[in-house]
Amino acid sequence: MRLRTVSATALCTATVLAAVGMVPASATPATAPAATAAAGAPKGPDFDGDGYTDLAVAAYTATAGGVARAGAVAVTYGSAAGIGKEKASVVSAASEGVPGDPVANDKWGQIQAHGDLDHDGYDDLVIRSQSLANSDRAVVLWGAATGLAGGTVLDLGTPSDTVPVLRSIRIADVDGDGRDDILGSAYRGLDPAKRTWGFGTLRGPFTRDGRPAGVRYRETSVTEGLANLNAVADMTGDGLPDILTVGHLPTGKSAFRVYRNTRTGFALTPGAQELPSKPGFVVPTAAGDFNGDGYEDVAGAPTWSYTNPYGQVYIAYGGPAGLSTTLKPRVIHEDTPGVPGSRDHVDRWGEALAAGDIDKDGYADLVVGAPWKDATDAAGKEILRPGSVTVLRGSANGLTGTGARTITQYTAGVPSSNERLDHFGTAVSVTDGNKDGYGEVYVGGDGEDSFKGRVWKLPGTASGVTGAGATSFGLADLGGPAGGAYFGSGLTG
Repeated sequence: MRLRTVSATALCTATVLAAVGMVPASATPATAPAATAAAGAPKGPDFDGDGYTDLAVAAYTATAGGVARAGAVAVTYGSAAGIGKEKASVVSAASEGVPGDPVANDKWGQIQAHGDLDHDGYDDLVIRSQSLANSDRAVVLWGAATGLAGGTVLDLGTPSDTVPVLRSIRIADVDGDGRDDILGSAYRGLDPAKRTWGFGTLRGPFTRDGRPAGVRYRETSVTEGLANLNAVADMTGDGLPDILTVGHLPTGKSAFRVYRNTRTGFALTPGAQELPSKPGFVVPTAAGDFNGDGYEDVAGAPTWSYTNPYGQVYIAYGGPAGLSTTLKPRVIHEDTPGVPGSRDHVDRWGEALAAGDIDKDGYADLVVGAPWKDATDAAGKEILRPGSVTVLRGSANGLTGTGARTITQYTAGVPSSNERLDHFGTAVSVTDGNKDGYGEVYVGGDGEDSFKGRVWKLPGTASGVTGAGATSFGLADLGGPAGGAYFGSGLTG
C-alpha cells in the first residue's frame, strides 16, 4: 500500500473538525486477509526519484525574494551516505515556476503532505500558507530528477451544494489503483448553517494545472453523527488506507471508530472502543505497526490548551475489523512506568509525533516531541522551554513505557545545549535516509539561535535512538537566508 501522511506538528497538521454524537453503525466489514509482516524500515518522500528518502523542512518566517517573514521550505536529499546538507535546495514563492509572490508574514511553506500526485515517479510536496488556507487552496511543488521544481495552485474546492471543500489533507492511494489521491475532512453546502461534513477525495492522477481525475464525497455528520478525520492508516491490513475517527459517546466519554475503505467509499465498522479519558481533539497523529501483527496502529495526542494542560498519547490498535479485539486503547504519558521525567502541564508532551522502526526489530517505535519541556542546568538553574523528545519502543505488546528514552541537547553527542525557548521537539520525523533498515530521528527546534531554528539528526541503532554521532544543520547551512526563519517548525516523514 502506498500511504503517505505527514508527521504532524501543531504548525503543519491540518484542521480537525469537532466530533458530534456517536450512533450505532450498520456497515459490516469485509473479511481482512491474514496479517502480513511486521513494520519495516520507515519510508518518506523521494522527490528526485533516486530511490533514497529526502527530507523537507519548513521555515515559515524565512526571508524570500527580499520579503521578510514570507516563508520558505528547504529540502535535503538522501543518498547512500544518508540525508545530509551537501545536496539541498530552498524553495519559496520567489522561486522560478512557483505560483504567487512572497507576502510578508504569510507563513508560506507549512508542510501538509507528500506523494506522487501526477504519477510520474517523483514524489510531490503539498504546502500551505495563511493566505492559501484562507482561500481553501494549497500549492503543489512538483518532484523531478533535479528535485522539487516549480509548482501549481491546487484548488481544494469552492463552497457549493454539490462539490466538497477539503480542509485537512492526507495523500494516499485511496482506491487501490496505484495512483496517489488526496483525502481529507470535507464539507458541502453554501449555507454554513446547513453544511454537511464528511470525507472528501480528490482522485489522482492530477494534471500539472492541479485538476484531479475525479472527486468523491462521503457525508458522515448527519448519517453517522461523526464529522472528524483524525488519522489515515491501514488498520484492517488489506492494503488500503482506512479512517480513524474520535467521537463522543452518549455518556460524554470519547471513543475510537473506524471507517473501512471499500475502494469505492468508506463504511463505518461496527463497534467502538472507549478511551480511558476524554481527550478532546486528537492532533497530531502518527501511524505504524507498533505490535508487529501486520495491522497499522495509530497514536494521537490531544491538542494542548489551558483546559487540557497535561501531555499524553493515545494509541488505537488495528485489527481485521478495524480496531483490535485483543489490544484496547492505551494512554501513555510521562508518569507511565518506564517513561523518563515527570508530567508537567507546560511540557506539551505529544505536540509532535512520528512513527518508524528505529532499532530494526520489526516493530514501529514512536517519537514524542515535548517542545515546551523545561530543563535544569549544571548549576541547578531552571531553563525555560528548551524542549525534549522521548522515544517509546514498539513490542509484541504494543507501545509501553518499557525501554523509553528521552533525548535533549544535554544528551551526550547531541550538538548545542539547552537554551531558553529552543523548542527542541517542535517537529519530529523518523526516516531511513541511507536504507540500512534503521530509522534516524530528525528533530526540529524552531526557537534555536534566537528563532533562526535548527534540525538535529539522531542515529538509530539496535539499542534504539542515540545521541552518539548526532549532527545538526540550519537554513543558512543549506544555502538559505540568515535570520529568524523558524526553521524546523515542520518536517516530512
